[in-house]
Amino acid sequence: ILTATNLLLQDSKQYDLQIALLEPKANIKGEDLSEMRFKALKMMYPSTFRPTGTKSLNVFKKDFSRKYGFEPTDEAIKGFDVTFDALVRLFQEKNFEVLANENTTEQLKLSFKYIKDLEAGYVNSAGYILQYDENTDAKIVN
Repeated sequence: ILTATNLLLQDSKQYDLQIALLEPKANIKGEDLSEMRFKALKMMYPSTFRPTGTKSLNVFKKDFSRKYGFEPTDEAIKGFDVTFDALVRLFQEKNFEVLANENTTEQLKLSFKYIKDLEAGYVNSAGYILQYDENTDAKIVN
């Protein structure tokens, strides 16, 4: 990744370049690369998590910290989102199948759009396409 991005950064003076990852950004976290190179190359990448905090997320984190004495991990937030989304859908007047086809929902950090999978029942197909830019670490582009 270092070699490829170095070459692209050199060529970015002559060409308008942008890179896109097909796998989530977590796959390159162990590389110890500066995010400045990704900002310069306007890197786009998929993510299951929304990049920025919302008022609801901040309230959740504050309440969680007060109750349990530590900050919630991404896994705890993900667990809350999945559970809350499932409970909300279960208590609607329409059945799950109709709601899955009609609704995309967003919780604290995750989005949910269920599609029928012949082998696994329903799977969540929602996510975000994020992009680095000069002003922020990541912004939603889809």
